[in-house]
Amino acid sequence: PSEEPGLTAGAPEKMTCRIVDGAEEGELVLAGPGGAGDVYTLDTEGLAVDGTLADGAMVEVGFDGMILETYPAKFGHVSRRDRAGGAGG
Repeated sequence: PSEEPGLTAGAPEKMTCRIVDGAEEGELVLAGPGGAGDVYTLDTEGLAVDGTLADGAMVEVGFDGMILETYPAKFGHVSRRDRAGGAGG
């Protein structure tokens, strides 16, 4: 297994993001790797979660490769979300 943080098995696409807000509520606002303006939202209800979420934490989102053209952007079908660098990654 790879030692890179947060690899998510089984998802065709993966993106590492920082939780900006919403960890306690499960309605995440995520900063993507593309810098300013690379903002996503993600509702964690019903998703497999690896570890505890906290604002400021790095997470990896496994999804089908689709990014919905909204602002903030939304991921297509999300299959899993892991804490990057956590116990599983």
